[in-house]
Amino acid sequence: MAKLLDWDKFAKIYGENFSATMGAKGVDACVVIGALIIKHIEAKDNRGTIDAIKENPYMQFFLGFDHFSSEPVFDPSLFVHIRKRLGNADFDRMNQIIIAKALNLSPQKKSSDFKDNDKDGENTSDKIKNKGKLQLDATVADAHIKFTTDLSLLNESREKSEEIIDKFCKELNVAKPRTYHREARKNWLNLSKSKKKSKKQIQVGIKQQLNYLKRNLKHIDKLLDGHQLLLKCLDKKQYKYLLVIRDVYRQQLEMFQEKKHSITNRIVNIHQPHIRPMVRGKQGKNVEFGAKLNASLQNGYARIDQLDFEAFNEGVCMVEQIENYKKRLSSIYNSICIFYDKNQVKSYKKSIQTKLAFNRKARKENAQSPQKIRHFKILKS
Repeated sequence: MAKLLDWDKFAKIYGENFSATMGAKGVDACVVIGALIIKHIEAKDNRGTIDAIKENPYMQFFLGFDHFSSEPVFDPSLFVHIRKRLGNADFDRMNQIIIAKALNLSPQKKSSDFKDNDKDGENTSDKIKNKGKLQLDATVADAHIKFTTDLSLLNESREKSEEIIDKFCKELNVAKPRTYHREARKNWLNLSKSKKKSKKQIQVGIKQQLNYLKRNLKHIDKLLDGHQLLLKCLDKKQYKYLLVIRDVYRQQLEMFQEKKHSITNRIVNIHQPHIRPMVRGKQGKNVEFGAKLNASLQNGYARIDQLDFEAFNEGVCMVEQIENYKKRLSSIYNSICIFYDKNQVKSYKKSIQTKLAFNRKARKENAQSPQKIRHFKILKS
């Protein structure tokens, strides 16, 4: 495997993030990149990867060592800095180098070469043939969180706000204000344990939790007004909770007053506030929580073209994916997709003057999923 990888190109990409005149001498690029590959292949954490490399002579040979060593190759915390330093763009460039090497792709031809042939009146269809297949699909990478409801989210926010109040009062050595935490928890348990909840009961429960949370936030603001430096007693995690709780209260109050169930940048988990609900429309699982991925599959190798925690329409990105596919392989290829946007397809057809052939192919017979998948092919004109 070490002989198959193009280490020089990897080192060049990794070296672009360093200065030639500033800083101490860094770790060898081959060691860093090889450790990242081992980490993802073995599915280990930062410390587990370093420990595995210390004990395995084959892994050390893969990293370029000429003799066995029981010393750690570098500190495990360096993985965090590597991910921040490289970013998604550089990782994608490395991924593309691996895919190109695996598929034995030739260097890309310049677009000017094709334009010159068109001016001379030559028939490019004889030289450039349709080749390969590109499959596009979108999915959601599920986050490891429980299925959140408005009632449970408000209850967790209330409990975190009480912890912040307790810490403030302990720091100031004052009596804790009344928060009605026993009554609030009792009301939440009575409603959450009931198997059948009516719409009215849920609305009453949400209103109660909103009032309890509002009371706690007022106590926090009152304590901060008299002692502005009190925030320094909170660590970064607790301060983040305080900001998230305020946003949760604002969003839930707006949805309760306007009687709606959606809002921009909706928070569904106070521990991971960046996660958004993704409405998928699947039977039995209408909503999923996590990052949405727009991936393309080429000869068994997958690439992530878009990744976002906010919901997006994957059909709008179709044209960009196909254009990037053409740039990477320097030709026009057949493309099959299980989603499309009609307006995008029409404009794309006019811009590149290609013939679009649509085929409807049904899924395997399944009583639970009778929906049909729409496929299309892009053929060279």
